[in-house]
Amino acid sequence: MYFARKENREYKVDEASKKTYLEKGFDIYNDKGEVVERSPLSKITVAEHEKKVADAVAEATKGAVSAEELKAKDDAIAQLTEANKAKDEAVADLKAKLAKAEKELKAAAK
Repeated sequence: MYFARKENREYKVDEASKKTYLEKGFDIYNDKGEVVERSPLSKITVAEHEKKVADAVAEATKGAVSAEELKAKDDAIAQLTEANKAKDEAVADLKAKLAKAEKELKAAAK
């Protein structure tokens, strides 16, 4: 079962009469009130159009990051990369010292 709505009029329609009502400018809704099919003759208000455009823009820009935020994140990544490089060098230095100490320990144990 469908409903054909136009302005303040609403009619119950079946699948067979849907086309006739669409041709007369009625939009077709299901029993949950959701639009099933819009009439090619139907018009929307400027406010409805602007809301749909605003919703579409909001959806399209959701999660968008500004250039300043990207720069800040790039700077943070560069700092972390440098910090990791310094720590990697420190670890390599400590491993070399450990290897040298183990070698000296073995030599002293002989």
